[in-house]
Amino acid sequence: MKYIFSVVVLVLLGAGCATQLQGPSVTEQNDSGRGDSILPTQEYNVFAANEAKAGKKIAGMVVMSNSGRGISFQGQVTLRGDASFHSKDEAFVGGQICFYPNEEDQNKLPRVAGDNRDVWFCFSNHDEATKLLQPGVTDLTITIDGYAIDTGESEVWNTARLVSVKSK
Repeated sequence: MKYIFSVVVLVLLGAGCATQLQGPSVTEQNDSGRGDSILPTQEYNVFAANEAKAGKKIAGMVVMSNSGRGISFQGQVTLRGDASFHSKDEAFVGGQICFYPNEEDQNKLPRVAGDNRDVWFCFSNHDEATKLLQPGVTDLTITIDGYAIDTGESEVWNTARLVSVKSK
């Protein structure tokens, strides 16, 4: 009886170890036709708003506060994209200077799960942005800090502080 019990325990332990060794993997077919094991991809910048606690790191930025109405971050990030100077008579973002990151750089910014709005923000340091940017110049490389997500339902936009412009 002891022998049978020992065999059962060893089989169960072996099965548990085999499961742990396999880990989470997905097989993907590459150009050569050979299947390579890869880890599933997950966007590291997408998060649940209620889990954004002060001190938590998301997309390389640290959550500074979460008021329930907005989430502010600290940490610099460099983005490529286009700036737009909105005229003062525009109804929604009148007088603002806003930035629209290229598609490949959008995942560098934290994003609340379920937020399907386009990724863009306006500069919180308007006077400095006016000095550093020129209207009509596209394909910019900029560095920002102090990114803030406004989680309001309408007539709101995210903001960031412009730190530097690397190319004009």
